[in-house]
Amino acid sequence: MEANVRIQLKNFWAVEEADILLNGITVVAGINGSGKSTLSKLIYYTYHNIIHYEEIVQAKLYDNLRSIIRFLDLIIRNTSKDENELNRKLNILEREEAILRKEKISDINHFKNEWVLLANQIFAEYFENINKKNTGALSEQRIQFVLRGIFRNDKQKSNTNDDVQDVDFNSVIQKINELFTEASQALTIRNASILRDSIQRVFNGDIPTEINIVELNDKIFSLDALHIGISYNIQNVIYIDTPFMFDMEHKYVAFDYRVTLRDILKQKAENKNNNTEIYRWLSGQIMEGEADYDTKDVFSDDFLFKRSDGSVFNIKDCATGLQAFAILQLLIKNGQINDKTLIIIDEPEAHLHPQWITEYANLIVNLNKATGAKFLLASHNPDMVSAIRYISEAKNSDFAEILNFYLAQPVPGSKFKFKFNHLEQNIEPIFESFNLSFERLKGYIS
Repeated sequence: MEANVRIQLKNFWAVEEADILLNGITVVAGINGSGKSTLSKLIYYTYHNIIHYEEIVQAKLYDNLRSIIRFLDLIIRNTSKDENELNRKLNILEREEAILRKEKISDINHFKNEWVLLANQIFAEYFENINKKNTGALSEQRIQFVLRGIFRNDKQKSNTNDDVQDVDFNSVIQKINELFTEASQALTIRNASILRDSIQRVFNGDIPTEINIVELNDKIFSLDALHIGISYNIQNVIYIDTPFMFDMEHKYVAFDYRVTLRDILKQKAENKNNNTEIYRWLSGQIMEGEADYDTKDVFSDDFLFKRSDGSVFNIKDCATGLQAFAILQLLIKNGQINDKTLIIIDEPEAHLHPQWITEYANLIVNLNKATGAKFLLASHNPDMVSAIRYISEAKNSDFAEILNFYLAQPVPGSKFKFKFNHLEQNIEPIFESFNLSFERLKGYIS
């Protein structure tokens, strides 16, 4: 089978080996602890960081500049002659910092020149105020202490034990130039080491011994690559693992994919997709209402559910099964699902009544057929597995080309390592693994 997208993985936590095809709908099954969630999260973060590579480079640049920004802040606060001058300078610094932290920079070299100019102006006014004795100067000892702290971090990153010698303001200007030049080069060559580092940060320093991302036989990323390719088949990746994300404030979220999902669900499409047959079926027959983000209350960060009888509820107070459907409903309405979208759902059957498991599977099959979006489902529920299998066959004449099942099975000699075996469209081995629960039950009641 020719793969639109193929992910190959070896030796990562519970996953000994996996070679996963993403041609349409892919289902991975296995017992608890077999690595389904690990596999799902690794695929999500790898693709997310490939897609958002420019943002990662910019975030790294900001992180490297933070100590310099604090130093500039220190100089301003200790040398401004009055409150008006202090506020003026701090507002300029905060504005430039906010752009670097929050906004996408289109011309990084131009932005570099702005930062160099800003730092030079701050230093020039510092010396001017000292010469005019308009303000008390920071002691040279304190300045050197702060500057050595900035450059000592570089020594630590390069594993150099040599102490940092005295540095001056020109060294800071040179450092700003170096950091922006490094970021500019990284944007040009798409340095694969940046993606490797970002994966390790997510997984507490761990990384697979092998990971390959292949699109139509073109390898766009591997651990031994120098550069990251451009993803064409997948340009938007979404991770869903719980409907309780509606009830999570940003500061309490353990993994940032939930923050990202909330932000996606808040977005408003210019042309809402709420007139499609799928949306009307979902809103009218299944949910009997519509979910939406509350934009009327400026102090609110909540989602609402507007029931068909006119009643309005905070969605986090609604049934969790309805919340699970609401996530997909919002993605449809906001135009987030198309043929370049990969939606990863960990245990989609959680919180769903058996009837709604079938309806949820039907929704996934219909979305894949109507939009071409790819789905990766991690499940150990027989109703979900069978519904995806047989609804796909009923609705797609080419279901064998788009549907793939995998079963995580223990590696011989180790009960904690698993290989994901490709079953194609055969779900019998998955049901054989489910039957073990009945064998356990017989043992307890006999």
